[in-house]
Amino acid sequence: MAELLSLLWDALRLERRAFASWQSGPGLRGGLVLFFGVSFLVAVPEAIVWTRAHLDLWTLCTARDRLVERTWDQLAYSPFPPDVQRTATTNLAAVLELASRLDGLPRPVGQRTGRILEATSGALAAPCRRLGLWLPYTLAVFALAKALGSPARLSQVLGPSALYVLPHLLDPLRLLPGLGSIIIPSTTVWGAAIYIAAIEATIGLDRPRALIALLVPGLVILTLAAALVSGAVLLL
Repeated sequence: MAELLSLLWDALRLERRAFASWQSGPGLRGGLVLFFGVSFLVAVPEAIVWTRAHLDLWTLCTARDRLVERTWDQLAYSPFPPDVQRTATTNLAAVLELASRLDGLPRPVGQRTGRILEATSGALAAPCRRLGLWLPYTLAVFALAKALGSPARLSQVLGPSALYVLPHLLDPLRLLPGLGSIIIPSTTVWGAAIYIAAIEATIGLDRPRALIALLVPGLVILTLAAALVSGAVLLL
């Protein structure tokens, strides 16, 4: 156990040897156990807070009103024209109003039990949501790395790259007042740094080719996202 904790600590410090040791030690199985374990542990406090908020309809309505106001304020600084800003805010308010009405519909097991079950299912599904981001991206990175001449096997890359979830153990702290704007960017950047270090250490390529394999899938995703946003703006 002490050796494992030391290995995890070295990974948090971006020690290159930690990823090589993980590759030859816990490997893919250990990476997946860590990935799902951390994802679930992080989701539990959020599910509890979500349940408490949804049991209090006044708090829920207030939170939705604040979301609309915050969206309006953020859009005010965007390059979108005023009519697009108003339309987007109106649509968001309509969606939240519909969600509120649906949330108030009778449930077979009762409102309180239904919301608790909904929060529990959300916590159980959290690892799958995170998996849906990590796995496709890593597969794309691996495929491009193989095209660039990587000798690594998929299991050798997946296991160490899963260590990126370690900083996200701090994510529940964002529920504390005033810490959300600090914790989320910090854990995201820290996790990304671990992911990049893990790929570089295990992919078997020199740094320029490793960076190409890492960045190209991200650029493709950003390009597609920009195209979708532009299309949505044009439709509005």
